[in-house]
Amino acid sequence: MMPRLALVLTAAVCTTVTLAHTQAQQVSSSAKAEAIANTPVAYVYFSEYVPGYDSLTQGKARTQIEGYSVAADGSLTAIPGSPFAKNDFPTQLCANGKYLFASTHIEIGSGKYPSKVMSYWIGKNGALALSHVLGNANLINITLDHSGEVLYGDKASTDPDDLLSYRVRWSDGGLEYLGQVTAPDLGYGGPWLDLPVTFSSDNRFAYETTDYAYQRTDQYHNLTRESAGNSSPASLMVTADPNMNLAGILEQEDPDGEFLDYSLAAFKIASNGVVTQTIPTDEATPIDMRDINALAMSPSGKFLAVSGPNTVKIFKWSGTEPAALFATLPIDETDTNANANVMRWDNANHLFAYVGGANGGNLYVWTVTDGGATDAPGSPHAFDGSISPVIQGPGLTVRSLTTQAQ
Repeated sequence: MMPRLALVLTAAVCTTVTLAHTQAQQVSSSAKAEAIANTPVAYVYFSEYVPGYDSLTQGKARTQIEGYSVAADGSLTAIPGSPFAKNDFPTQLCANGKYLFASTHIEIGSGKYPSKVMSYWIGKNGALALSHVLGNANLINITLDHSGEVLYGDKASTDPDDLLSYRVRWSDGGLEYLGQVTAPDLGYGGPWLDLPVTFSSDNRFAYETTDYAYQRTDQYHNLTRESAGNSSPASLMVTADPNMNLAGILEQEDPDGEFLDYSLAAFKIASNGVVTQTIPTDEATPIDMRDINALAMSPSGKFLAVSGPNTVKIFKWSGTEPAALFATLPIDETDTNANANVMRWDNANHLFAYVGGANGGNLYVWTVTDGGATDAPGSPHAFDGSISPVIQGPGLTVRSLTTQAQ
């Protein structure tokens, strides 16, 4: 029989070992939780105008790309090497899982920077490295289809505009010209409503208004322009949801004759690209903004962001019922010129809005869930300024690193 003292010592040793094991587990769990919290859920990139000496005549100002990793709470951390493309004059941006594309379209005074599209390889930590340059490409409003395999852009030097298509070469991000189609409805609402086309969820049709559908007709993804079959009133600008619907802005005359009234309508996309208004005009949701700058549909299709002067509004969206106002988010109320000209979502419930105005540039970040919309830590983030000489302001693009969270 083991002596009582030995039993006591054995129990003490076991207790000490158990306690140490528990503490080690707690430390390990804490470290794991911290690692998860610090793991980026997305990378966000935007082009920024940096003033320079005698910029209006000598072109000493520059544009560059700011890059940040996004944490789960929406806080931002500069990507090593940021800012990027300091000598490339990037303006508008779009990205797929491997490359970021930046078009140059900027005129300052009598000077004009070369028109081109740069392709940047996105590294594992989000850093950008120039991979390919497409010269003599005067493109604005560049965007990618849902697969990220074809880039589309508006050739701004033509009247009416042409919509050009380029296949993305996966080996180096190079762009191979596919074709173009005349697109007179681009910029239908004026240059302040000139946005990239949006693609239906089946990736077959592109729209900027509900007047025309641009169908991808062959294996090379060339576009043909067809009537969308929509009766008046046509939507000024649209964005697609994941369920073959379009959210569109209707413009109506104000009874006072002082401003125009805007409302939010819904349209269903048929298998042939024809759209049908599913919410009658008299039931469309009033937006109560004197101007509309941009639309951004969340990846889940549950939320729609609409921006106007000094305000971003978020609506609950279904595509079958009138949209319902969910949140009103003020932006720089001290500056009457503050507009969120471009907004993007990631897959982790974050909405990003780049706001330019007389007070310079600010990047706003919100976390949006069914429980509400809240400011992310550090938001808004102040930068030098927006790119006012470029249609639709600076570029802003997001590369999500997670699957859809909503």
